[in-house]
Amino acid sequence: MYPWGAVGAVPRVHDEEPGNLYKWPEGGHVRLEAVKGGAWWQFAPRPVKLAVAGFLIHNYSSGVGIEQWVKLRPGQFIQGALCQKYADCRVYVVTVDPPPEYSGVTVPWPRIVDGLSRSLRTPALA
Repeated sequence: MYPWGAVGAVPRVHDEEPGNLYKWPEGGHVRLEAVKGGAWWQFAPRPVKLAVAGFLIHNYSSGVGIEQWVKLRPGQFIQGALCQKYADCRVYVVTVDPPPEYSGVTVPWPRIVDGLSRSLRTPALA
């Protein structure tokens, strides 16, 4: 079990020490493009599969905000990035653009992968 990102986290003393260049990024999500582009290199992100039954979205495509659960099929996972700084690790949800049928979604859309996805066996979060 690892903490989820830096959501409401109280900074640790070593995060405020002079010369420490690697503070945890705020929030609990990271865009796939940011990881692939090397923006998170200092956290050595490794792909992980997050086993969940579904996730909550707020869909505004009809002009009215509607909460809706998106269920995952058996064998599907949300892709996460296990990041490390010193001996501390955190998990961030990897996000992508929502599919066209969810264009009104106002929360980050998690990258959904299947259990046999080759991308989860490569260190580059392909």
